[in-house]
Amino acid sequence: MSKSYVNGDVEMDEVAVLRKDIQERMMKSHDWDRLMRALRIHLQDRGWYDQVTSRAQEAAAASEKPRFSEVYSSIREFAIDSCPPDVQAELLKQIKAFIAANTVSDV
Repeated sequence: MSKSYVNGDVEMDEVAVLRKDIQERMMKSHDWDRLMRALRIHLQDRGWYDQVTSRAQEAAAASEKPRFSEVYSSIREFAIDSCPPDVQAELLKQIKAFIAANTVSDV
């Protein structure tokens, strides 16, 4: 069985575990809710929700019996790619600040 690596040194399973741990810590401190509210507002202000909703409606209308999983699959990449870079950067900045403030130093 081969292992998948990110940046050549961290196993993907470790990344998933770390991501989950950070998310759980943020949820316990209510920082996750704060970040999600801010993200929602930024995306609404920039029309992102309207764009993604429109794409989803088009995908659903194109199918005789639309299924959530099919509509989701058809718009997922667009939704991710169309997130404004400044919104992504701000969210990442806040997550990094949370990690820095909640990491015990070995020094």
